[in-house]
Amino acid sequence: MNFQSSVRKRVDFFDNSDEIKNGIEAKKGRFERKTLLPIHKEKVKIIQWLMTKQVTILMGETGCGKSTQIPQFCYEAGFGEKGLIGITQPRRVAAISLAQRVSDEMNTTCGDVVGYRVRFENCTSDKTKIVYLTDGILMREGIYDGIFSKYSCIIIDEVHERAVHTDMLLYMLKCCLRKRETPLTIIIMSATLQAGLFSKYFNDAPTYHVPGRTFPIECFFIDKCKFKEDYFYNSLSTVYKLHRKEPLEESFLVFLTGQDEIEAACRLCNEENKKFDFPIVSIPLYASLSSSEQFKAFQKVGSNRRKVIFSTNIAETSITIPDIKIVVESGKVKQKNFNPFTKTDILKIINTSQAQSFQRAGRAGRMAHGKVYMMFTEKVFHEKPVATEAEILRINLSGVFLEMFKMGMSAPHRLKLIEMPSEDKINSAIDELISLDAIEGNVDGNYKITSVGDNLVKFPVDPKYAAILLQSAILGCLEECLTIVACMSVEKLFLTPPENVREQVENHRRVFETNEGDHIMMLRVYRAYAQRKRSMPIGEFKEWTKKHYFDKRNIEAAANIRKQLSDICLSLKLKRQSCGTSFSQVREALTRGLSLHTAIFNRSIDKFVLVSNKSVHLKIHPSSCLHRQKPDAIVFSELCKTSDIYAKDVSLINPEWIKC
Repeated sequence: MNFQSSVRKRVDFFDNSDEIKNGIEAKKGRFERKTLLPIHKEKVKIIQWLMTKQVTILMGETGCGKSTQIPQFCYEAGFGEKGLIGITQPRRVAAISLAQRVSDEMNTTCGDVVGYRVRFENCTSDKTKIVYLTDGILMREGIYDGIFSKYSCIIIDEVHERAVHTDMLLYMLKCCLRKRETPLTIIIMSATLQAGLFSKYFNDAPTYHVPGRTFPIECFFIDKCKFKEDYFYNSLSTVYKLHRKEPLEESFLVFLTGQDEIEAACRLCNEENKKFDFPIVSIPLYASLSSSEQFKAFQKVGSNRRKVIFSTNIAETSITIPDIKIVVESGKVKQKNFNPFTKTDILKIINTSQAQSFQRAGRAGRMAHGKVYMMFTEKVFHEKPVATEAEILRINLSGVFLEMFKMGMSAPHRLKLIEMPSEDKINSAIDELISLDAIEGNVDGNYKITSVGDNLVKFPVDPKYAAILLQSAILGCLEECLTIVACMSVEKLFLTPPENVREQVENHRRVFETNEGDHIMMLRVYRAYAQRKRSMPIGEFKEWTKKHYFDKRNIEAAANIRKQLSDICLSLKLKRQSCGTSFSQVREALTRGLSLHTAIFNRSIDKFVLVSNKSVHLKIHPSSCLHRQKPDAIVFSELCKTSDIYAKDVSLINPEWIKC
């Protein structure tokens, strides 16, 4: 892969309504933009091809227009008359933005002929024929309708990302083809050269290659002599230097690893603005933001200022931000890896693959010349892995396996996935589901879902978290656990304050701390936030949240999750009780749901010993309100590994609650 050479891209961008003078000009402009896309030249050939093929592997370079045009080609070919045309995306922001773009191109309102379905949002109607949706949403549909009977055509986009739900959908569709009586057209789309892998999986399905459009992207690597290991420092320094010399109308896209880094970068840029003649408008972009917050990335910021978007890998594929001319590629990504021996997820910051760096570079100059600045040397680039490891090979499989058991799977080891996870990971998922009473084995070595599992699978959260809710209903503390599970489902409730006010902020936050642990602290934070939001004047409330450095976006996201979980509990007729001011039942419910995440304190080694694997020794993370305590037993949400193994989000428990 040669970044010095041209990178193929598409002329694919969001319309600026301010520039549209009248309806005729708008319609003409939309048509002209569509015809500029490389894929449009292939339109007749592609439609003829799709009319005669059950499964197609469609390979198109980044920018050819496949994500917006293929669904429209299918619609024009008449697929919409026989059922829905569904197109999946790994991320919510891509599903929404693409639906809005295609609605505009087809001169219709989003939610009419073209719509989308993502978590918390359903923008479709009885008229909808083309629906963009996340792969997770379509997979959950498949749990209850294994032949996808509503659809005449299903398009799986961005398969090269190898998201776990994408891989599972490929398996489900392969099974569906054997069962379904009416025709179903399947189109598998990728921007990388992995056609052989997908073609072979679907019995040597034919491959159609779409040419891309070439625009030059200049690539700059860090000089070896100036290289520093601090990618965050390198990225921000590069932004400051480029801001001083590049035209203001050229926006920047900076790839960082997570919310903490992104919020810190936005804050530091705002502080640095006093040194610039023209300010930087810093815009965060990550998965837990609301749709309205995410779409600030697509809006213009006005004259005499520069837009700089700090994003996770959410901006790597599918979405196009029209004014991005410069990409700063940190070369890092945050990745979750499951350890089947400790039964815990470890979140690590790792190097991006060559393919990821290539995708990130492709975000620059989608309509013209662009530049990408790599925060590593050229030698480091060539030492990177060529492709990203498939998610299904490295995550905890209990959630997806529970969904597959619901569909009738009985023998996970005999699944025919495009790539099979290790036997250790498969066994670990089975063990976890058995510990939650979600499945049971029989004499022939197969498994089936239980009535408990039937209830767990209805919740769109980790099975362990769903188990907490079921147990809390039994123990009489469902109201409290709904809040806690919702808070556990977002990244965090607090922002990281700057060094100069950190001690002061920590003093403000101590009012929420409790010797019962972090989960009860989450409950207290959420309740205080909700109560003050209702009772305080807006200005006073903003000042209060600022004083504590609350992450308002995440707390609001937790409120949405809580509402969704609450509705599911209502449909299951679970007892909606509160335990009042005594939280012993809450901690016991946490212990029952997180039974594999319990540890006993060993005084001889001055560390905690993991109950499910006594060879694992750990400490309480410094961020925990129990950090300075040494309780007899704890339950925790996750482990992280640095120089030592640390438990995060920790609660004090009674050792007698632990199920051995």
